[in-house]
Amino acid sequence: MQRSLRRLVVIAAFTAAGPGVAQAQVVSSTFGPSDSYNTSLFYFVAPFQAVAQGFAYGGASGLALAQIRLALRATTGGYLISFRTGPDLNTATNLETWSRQVLASGIITLSSVTVPSLVSGDMYWLIAQNFQLNLNNPGGWFLSDQGDLGVYSHSANPADSWENNPSFASAAYDVTVTDAATVTPEPASVLLLATGLGGIAFSVRRRRSASAIRVQAGSGRQAS
Repeated sequence: MQRSLRRLVVIAAFTAAGPGVAQAQVVSSTFGPSDSYNTSLFYFVAPFQAVAQGFAYGGASGLALAQIRLALRATTGGYLISFRTGPDLNTATNLETWSRQVLASGIITLSSVTVPSLVSGDMYWLIAQNFQLNLNNPGGWFLSDQGDLGVYSHSANPADSWENNPSFASAAYDVTVTDAATVTPEPASVLLLATGLGGIAFSVRRRRSASAIRVQAGSGRQAS
């Protein structure tokens, strides 16, 4: 019985922690080897221009967004990053949005909270916006250094449409997905489960120990 309880605790712990073992995979990237990108050229991301990068998802349907990474320029204005889907960027559906302050230029990582599932063959878009006008220190999205082409831009006028610039270099980014069913649970949940099972095991052990003492005492009385 005691061995079975130990096995139950171990199995439950691994079952709860198992999701974290799932291997994430990058499904779209314009970074070069060792995450290289053009550190000297960037697209302005300011109230007068938003920038977007799109890709057709070629992975398996049902995998979920795990994280995105973008190479952004440091600025005092905070960035608003969006992840959208749809064949046309102008009517694309927003799946998730992040607000991020970038005080040091480089690659930033944004982990998904809503964990939307991706559909094979669908178009997905990354959009970078910055609503704080600072001409001395504007926001920027660094370019890829891999020769990838195609980026979208949008002016400050809401009535304007997104403009495709197929001959311009791509912005530097990557997108990682994982199995939607293997999202790692919060450590507190795993601890709570392990603690509960441990308590059950302790209770059963205590009960068995108490039973053994009663039996021994009874035998002692019979012997006397």
